[in-house]
Amino acid sequence: MKDQSRTKQALIQELVSLRQRIEELEQSESVRKKAEEALRESEERYRLLIENTPEVIYSLSAEDGTITSLNPAFESITGWSRAEWLGKPFMPLMHPDDLGLAAETFQQVLRGEIIQPYELRILSRSGKYISGEFTSVPNIEKGKVIGEFGIARDITDRKRAEDMLHRSEGNFRRSLDESPLGVRIITAEGETIYANRAILDIYGYDSLEELKITPVKKRYTPESLAEHQMRREKRKRGDDAPIEYEINIVRKDGEVRHLQVFRKEILWDTERQFQVLYSDITDRKRAEEELHITFEKYRVLFDAFPLGISITDAVGHIIETNRESERLLKISREEQISRNYVGPEWQIICPDGTPMPVHEYASVRAMKENCLVENVEMGIVKGNQEITWINVTAAPIPLKNFGVAIAYGDITARKQAEEALRENEIRYRELFNNISSGAAIYEVTNNGNDFIFKDFNLAGERLDGDRKEDIIGKSIYQVRPGINKFGLLEVFKRVWTTGISEHYPAKFYQDEQLQGWYENFVYRLPSGEIVAVYDDITERKQAEEELRVSRAQLRALAGRLQQIREEERLMVAREIHDEMGGGLTGLKMDLSWLLRKIGNADPGEERVALMDKIHTSNALIDQMIKVVRRISADLRPSVLDDLGMIAALSWQSQEFTSRTEIQCEFVTSIDYINLEDETAIGVFRVFQEALTNVIRHSQATKVVVVLREDERSLFGDESLVLEIRDNGRGITEEEILNPESLGLLGMKERVLAFGGEFSIRGEPGGGTSLVLKIPRHKIPSPQV
Repeated sequence: MKDQSRTKQALIQELVSLRQRIEELEQSESVRKKAEEALRESEERYRLLIENTPEVIYSLSAEDGTITSLNPAFESITGWSRAEWLGKPFMPLMHPDDLGLAAETFQQVLRGEIIQPYELRILSRSGKYISGEFTSVPNIEKGKVIGEFGIARDITDRKRAEDMLHRSEGNFRRSLDESPLGVRIITAEGETIYANRAILDIYGYDSLEELKITPVKKRYTPESLAEHQMRREKRKRGDDAPIEYEINIVRKDGEVRHLQVFRKEILWDTERQFQVLYSDITDRKRAEEELHITFEKYRVLFDAFPLGISITDAVGHIIETNRESERLLKISREEQISRNYVGPEWQIICPDGTPMPVHEYASVRAMKENCLVENVEMGIVKGNQEITWINVTAAPIPLKNFGVAIAYGDITARKQAEEALRENEIRYRELFNNISSGAAIYEVTNNGNDFIFKDFNLAGERLDGDRKEDIIGKSIYQVRPGINKFGLLEVFKRVWTTGISEHYPAKFYQDEQLQGWYENFVYRLPSGEIVAVYDDITERKQAEEELRVSRAQLRALAGRLQQIREEERLMVAREIHDEMGGGLTGLKMDLSWLLRKIGNADPGEERVALMDKIHTSNALIDQMIKVVRRISADLRPSVLDDLGMIAALSWQSQEFTSRTEIQCEFVTSIDYINLEDETAIGVFRVFQEALTNVIRHSQATKVVVVLREDERSLFGDESLVLEIRDNGRGITEEEILNPESLGLLGMKERVLAFGGEFSIRGEPGGGTSLVLKIPRHKIPSPQV
């Protein structure tokens, strides 16, 4: 290239010298011939130079820019022949992007300027453009520019090299600028002379200047700042400092980021500097921390998992087990790890108790079939012949050198429960078929509106006369045509809807096949099926009816006897009152008369003795009159007939107090009540019996008797309430229920006779309370 440059310079000097000589020849005619000779010699040298130079030499016409001359180098460089372009404009040879520059330089040359050097691209015959370095000078003739002389050197290779170098430098610069890694170029003193966008983004700064002016201590965490200073001191002393390390930086916004740093000495702008690469590993650090946390979770979960877990390698050796596996298998982790999952140490049996073939193991199948195998039940026979039943799931592990993961849970309790369930099922079936009550199970269909027989026990067949095989699968409407009138279906629907069991009391059922009294208990199974347990109680109902009639007859008889007894008492009381009372009164009158007569007689001893006898007889008669009145009142108090029940109860309370010295307080706000005679007598006798029980058993000091309207009478229930309370020891439940408590039994019978209600209760140390509900009108006795 230096030779070519010298050739070019020589050519230019020759052209200048030639032009000077021409001018001299023109000035002097005398030397014209010498000049011509010199010109010929110069032209020859010029021709030889032009013909042999490797650079393109050309000339252009000033008029239209056509090519007037081309040397052979044009053909070798462009591939065109000179004939193809001589006499043609030079512009079509130019690259379209260079036309403006070519036209401008051409005009400059025409103005007499020398232009050097400049670059243009020329079209070659192959269609490619060749880069050329041009020098253009004016072609002057007789002081006038008639065109352009030019020299063009092929610089395609150099341009290609320069372009490659430029691209390389651009690529390098872009690789730094666009690198995802942060890049800094620093001096030995730590001054930053270059920083790419990534490092600015990492720190959160907007410019290199902002990065430079921020103190180092603000860019590091305290721990990383101390480490940075230690590394710097080592470098100053010439000690080896790490070229790869990690730092924690503080971004402009205060966020802490983790960076991995690589430091290396490089040549930068012909000087030795240090390149520092920063990789933001914050996410990796977080991922590592999360991975660590996940691993810890996995480790804790692995050991705490309620299922036994074993991991095998690719050939079936157990390489890892958890605590549950040790507890469940009663085999230590160390011993398990020494085994193979198909080793002879295992004694595995099938659910039926036979040895399980190895190829049926869940782990073997998962390994062989490379798929998940679930819920394989097997029994592990231990050294003491104890069997632990497990449910095994195995899955292949898609990692090199790993085999399968085996998870197994203890189902021994479940197996025992299943066995117990089978036994219970047998017992249930035996019970179901052998209970004396009929039992039917119904499947509910049609949204709870139809009930299909699903099962039927032997008692049901016996009670209903149906064979099980004839009714299973049939609707209850088909088998029991009269069921709608029976009312049981409403119970079925409620139980199916609510799930609450119901007792359907005895009802009379009748259709073409069945007739009788049936009692049902209905409940719903967890499966949604309805169960009806029923009994034919026709005989019991008949017996109950007979018993009811018998009881009614007995109660009527007892009532009649009581009535007769009261009538007899009334008759006896009247006879005693009328006859004996009248006789005693007459006798008392006679004695009084006799006493007056004797009083008028002469005094004497006989008179005195007779007077004393008469007084004694008179006192005895008074006592007998009182006894007659008391007996008459006890048999039938006249106050009950004459003044009514309220007066009778008040009188009896006063009599009770006077005879027993136990205070008896009668309280009522009712002025008068009109009760039927039988009811009034019954209430009075119950009251008398209650006071008698107070004397005999209560140990009370006070009795309170309250007669009031029943609260329910406000709603049309016309009744009274008589309540008798004492402050005694309190009657016990055993005494109330004692069948030998004839007094209580008699009171109940009296109350039932007039249609009343009777209750009694006691509290230890709190006294006894007897409550009697009295209808104002007698309730008719049941017909018998």
